[in-house]
Amino acid sequence: MSAKVVLTRPENSSRQVLEACEAALGKVVVAEVSPVLRIIPVGAWPDLAAFQAVLLTSVHGVQGRMDGQRAYCVGNRTALAAEKAGAKVVMTAQDADHLPEDIPERPMVYLRGGHVSADLAARYGCSEKIVYDQQSIPLTKAAINALTGEKHVILPLFSPRSARLVAKEVAQLGQKVHIIAMSASIAEAWRAVYTGLMPDPSVEICAEPTQIEMVGRIVASLQSLSGGKIG
Repeated sequence: MSAKVVLTRPENSSRQVLEACEAALGKVVVAEVSPVLRIIPVGAWPDLAAFQAVLLTSVHGVQGRMDGQRAYCVGNRTALAAEKAGAKVVMTAQDADHLPEDIPERPMVYLRGGHVSADLAARYGCSEKIVYDQQSIPLTKAAINALTGEKHVILPLFSPRSARLVAKEVAQLGQKVHIIAMSASIAEAWRAVYTGLMPDPSVEICAEPTQIEMVGRIVASLQSLSGGKIG
């Protein structure tokens, strides 16, 4: 394979993406796993008995049992984790924008991280509890070398915050870096912070903000590069 993939999600999530890419290709993918966020549980798990429903926008929001709770989730992985924790998943949305305009169950609690891109507690007028934090950590030297070097690199961006963190650390991308953003808002977050010249002005944006879609895009880029169609 002629390109390296730089994965900046938290360690476990990056490994899952890498495994999915390798399964789809049937071969080893050259990758640098360099998380820019470390997930840290915050405080004691709340007593959910007083709530009729929980709102979850990340798998990391599932830090304890949810027996009997009705759960509204963003992402299939989040829904699966909620089910394993004992919740009854009422709805799974592909992103926060696809959640229903109104959620009837009350009282409801939004179990979230210390950093969020949308104030869903205000949107729904519900309680919220920070159950984890996303601590920023620097890119590895190997990741920076890859992103600023002369070889083909694929850089998937999975969240606005991680896009901003990477953009702050890399003053100038190499001329063969291809960026894939999971959504338009993530692409905008990147463009708002990155100050260097873009090797390719057009950031590729996933049609749907899902891991399956992102893996498909990464695999397609790797296949294209391997076939000599890019660069």
